[in-house]
Amino acid sequence: MFKRNVRDEWSTYTGFLEHGNLELLVRSDRHDSVFEIFLKMVVQAVYSLNASDEDTRQKTSSIKKTPVPVSPMPFSRTAPPTNHEPSMLLNHFSTMAVAIHLDPTVPDARFRISQARRFVNSKEADEASRVACIYGMMYFARINMRLITDSR
Repeated sequence: MFKRNVRDEWSTYTGFLEHGNLELLVRSDRHDSVFEIFLKMVVQAVYSLNASDEDTRQKTSSIKKTPVPVSPMPFSRTAPPTNHEPSMLLNHFSTMAVAIHLDPTVPDARFRISQARRFVNSKEADEASRVACIYGMMYFARINMRLITDSR
């Protein structure tokens, strides 16, 4: 459905998001995309810095914010995504799932979900972007349901 984004990589959802398995964030896989490796490094950095002193909590807080996208994607029927842009949209969903995983509080989850809802203006978006958003939200919801279930 999507074109190559980096040499020998196809735009696709990250493995942990597509499989609904956050444990994949701590495992290396030869099929990981460059972006997935980056997210795994962020997760590992936060895990290794989790400690009780204030200085470490401050570092962890800024690391958690590093990969979080804030701008909407400007896709529309008249201006569909270019070759590399679909992967950016897919990565937005993966990033939001990681952000919620690293800060699994109700206020943060609500904030992240409100951000995800603004990734693409569905009314104006091209069909491929709409489909990507539908799948992205489905995977995103699946991950979040596991977080809710695991926290009970």
